[in-house]
Amino acid sequence: MIVPRQKRQESPTGYYHIMMRGINKEMIFRRDDLKSSFMEILSRKLEETEVEVAAYCIMDNHVHLVLKGELIEIGILLKRVNTTFAMKLNSRMDRVGHVFQDRYKSQEVLSDEHLLQVVRYVHNNPVNAGMTKECKGYSWSSYNGYISGNLGIVAQGQYDLIMELSGSVESFKAFHRLDDEGEYLDTKEEMEQLKYIKAQRIISEFCERKGITDVRQLTRKPDLMDSLVDIMVDKSKLSLRKIADILEVSKNTVYQSGHKGRSFLS
Repeated sequence: MIVPRQKRQESPTGYYHIMMRGINKEMIFRRDDLKSSFMEILSRKLEETEVEVAAYCIMDNHVHLVLKGELIEIGILLKRVNTTFAMKLNSRMDRVGHVFQDRYKSQEVLSDEHLLQVVRYVHNNPVNAGMTKECKGYSWSSYNGYISGNLGIVAQGQYDLIMELSGSVESFKAFHRLDDEGEYLDTKEEMEQLKYIKAQRIISEFCERKGITDVRQLTRKPDLMDSLVDIMVDKSKLSLRKIADILEVSKNTVYQSGHKGRSFLS
């Protein structure tokens, strides 16, 4: 039985967070020249549509775009980019077939506040992946263009709007350093990695508040362990099995903390 594709939801703001990943998790952007080729193709194809770029980040096996435009125009743009890039990559790497996995994924941007949060998330992708400590340390995103004014493929009008919403360049930088509790479009692997990063931060902050220097000390303080598990279950969004693993305690220890309704399945 063929399941029909779900119709994409139209954004009330006209902005969309787009994510495309390499087929079979291939590192289609693993080299800088491949990233550069994708950028050059995207730049040329943008001239053929009314779509504008508000932000972007090219990782090794996927790309994030924040686009403003009609859904049909965005679809046309991405199809043209994908086809042209596939031809170039296949020729250069002596391969055949599709380059990107399935169709692109999209998520509507719901408000100006949400737009800023999505832009921040896209720029922080390499930070969250452990590739750099700060957004400015990664060359293949629009972050440094916002700081320097050298926009590249980012539309001038989009830059002006983002900076107006941010208040100033310094406010823009400070906003990007804030923790973000939201969930955004990404690869499954990066979403899981972000959960672990968040969990580690929860543990570190809890131990600091309680004056604990080593999380293993909590095995001798059941009341504190229960409190930490409560917080982890509520905020980390990890399964009980993974919470037990990250705290280096038995599953039974976590289970007995009062969360019998939660599954140990990963």
